Amino acid sequence: VATERDTLSAARVQALENALEVLRPQLAEVEVALETKQQELLAQKAAAEDAAIRAESAEARVSELEAETEQLAGHVAQMQERLGRGEFNPETTRVLHFVRNPEAEQQRETAEARIEELALENAALRGQLQQLEAAQQQLQQGQSEGGAEEEHGVAAAVAEAEIAILKRKIAEVEKREKRLKEVFNAQVVSFREAVFFLFGYRVDMASKATSAAKAASAPTTFVLTPQGGDEKTQLMFALQPKGMQILPTEYTTRLQHEVDTYIGRFCSIPAFLANLTMENFQKSSQA
Repeated sequence: VATERDTLSAARVQALENALEVLRPQLAEVEVALETKQQELLAQKAAAEDAAIRAESAEARVSELEAETEQLAGHVAQMQERLGRGEFNPETTRVLHFVRNPEAEQQRETAEARIEELALENAALRGQLQQLEAAQQQLQQGQSEGGAEEEHGVAAAVAEAEIAILKRKIAEVEKREKRLKEVFNAQVVSFREAVFFLFGYRVDMASKATSAAKAASAPTTFVLTPQGGDEKTQLMFALQPKGMQILPTEYTTRLQHEVDTYIGRFCSIPAFLANLTMENFQKSSQA
């Protein structure tokens, strides 16, 4: 009986050892999997902590940007208010003036009025100078014919002094008039160049007046030459009392449909020019 019991015990121990040998690889795999999971959890925890740090940094940056935006908005509003009052720095601010801008028209009219005023003043001074020179010559003739008296000599000296003063005034007026004409011409050239580069057409003005007296009432003709164009692609407009009118040319006969549509039907010369500009641009860019 004891031997049989020992045999059973030995068989059971052997079975347990065999089961243990089978479970050891599985246990090792479980330990490896557990260690892998722990590493993944640690990596996820580190990534979460890093994401939280970045989120806090992003929130701080957003707060800074919002503060800068509010500050810039206030600065823009302040600048707009200053511009509305006409305050700006001409060294850092450029103002675009369009054709027939009221301010430009006023400056041009002021310059022309000043030039006309100086011209009238110059003519008046020249008239006075001629009168004084004539009086001086009469005094000198009277002195040579009848023997000059002392009062004649004094009058001649006064006349010479007044002539010298008038000559100096005339020279100053002519100098100012010349300077104003130079400034006015320079502004006209700059304005024409700005129109050419902004709108694509060089504008030349000509009057059909036959005399200076009829110049004010004569119709003014404007010749528009497009960029890269020549005389064959020029457009001509006449300024009439009722507005601008396009003049027929050989070039406009090829654009009769556009002329009838934009000018004849819709009464819009700007739309006609804009459409023509885009067509010329497409042709030049596809060439």
